[in-house]
Amino acid sequence: VGGLEGQEGAVCRVPVVDLFCGAGGFSAGATKAGASVVLAADRSSCALEVFRRHNPGTKVIKAEFGRGPLTTAKATVAWLESHLVPIIGQAAFDGGHYHLHLSPPCQDVSQYNCNQRQEGTHNDAEKVALTRWCLKIVGHLGLTSWSLEQVTSPNVVALLNQRRFAFERVNCSDYGCPQSRKRLIVAPGPLLERLK
Repeated sequence: VGGLEGQEGAVCRVPVVDLFCGAGGFSAGATKAGASVVLAADRSSCALEVFRRHNPGTKVIKAEFGRGPLTTAKATVAWLESHLVPIIGQAAFDGGHYHLHLSPPCQDVSQYNCNQRQEGTHNDAEKVALTRWCLKIVGHLGLTSWSLEQVTSPNVVALLNQRRFAFERVNCSDYGCPQSRKRLIVAPGPLLERLK
């Protein structure tokens, strides 16, 4: 996701949009890789406060995706365009010259969510609703540079296989995370090849 080699070997900083940014884990890694995180959004005010402290140059917005006014792909793309075009320009937005990262909350799909197991209130379709929403956004935008991170839940794997999205299972400890976090990384083929 980092820098791309431009004309005469110059490195261009890739603009990155981080939806469901939380406190900024992905954005920190993208920045270290040479990218420029230009827009980040999450529904948690506390997480966004931490994000702002560590990313003072990034436009940060509180938003709840997949619900209310941002339920449909069309409405979300219009929202994204209204916030992103002033930063990167219309031509860059229309041409998909940015990287979109999505990491929807994993509590509903995690096998380790004790509350979910006890209550039994979620059916399989509800568990993957935000992941399905993310895939719709990616499809609607037609981007060539995007990534989605989610837990290795059988429900998510089934959805990805059904929709024919390529993914890799990774253990984040292999990439410097101080704990064993197994995740699915969904992205276009060329980006997934870099994980191997």
